[in-house]
Amino acid sequence: MGRDVTFTGVFPILATPFDEQETLDLVSFDRLIRFMAQLGVDGVTILGVLGEADRMTDVEREAAIETAVAAAGGRLPVVVGASHRGTRAALELSRMAQRLGADAVMLTPSQEPVPSEERMFEYFARVAEGIELPIVVQDHPASTGAHMSVPLLLRLAREIHLWRMGRMEVLARRMED
Repeated sequence: MGRDVTFTGVFPILATPFDEQETLDLVSFDRLIRFMAQLGVDGVTILGVLGEADRMTDVEREAAIETAVAAAGGRLPVVVGASHRGTRAALELSRMAQRLGADAVMLTPSQEPVPSEERMFEYFARVAEGIELPIVVQDHPASTGAHMSVPLLLRLAREIHLWRMGRMEVLARRMED
């Protein structure tokens, strides 16, 4: 399991490099993680919801996590996106991240035909029950179709023992004159 992470400072969400044949480019990924360490960021986040994670096989995901953890070399924490449409799959992705040495996981709520705050809470609670890593809760309505209310976020912070941080993102709005 990863170390205890203090979520302060800059934790950029990194792109996952692929070559022209859509093959995971682990050499470039290693260089990217090392470059972030040289820049002095406070941690890195990989396999985010808008990146390539949902297009990767489990074998590629595992290789990306192993590469990031090795390249970070304990110099900076690695947060791994483990979001999935299903609770069981998100739990398994989170367990994979934990087994491979990640320091935390980042999760968005699962996508539901009719979003329900109780269902969102249950999703995070079930994942938290099955892992030991800190959880970064990401409210990203553009990818999930659901917005997490302030009361839900407060409940998660109070009741989910692994909650460490909330990452809130809003939908872009067009400015009218």
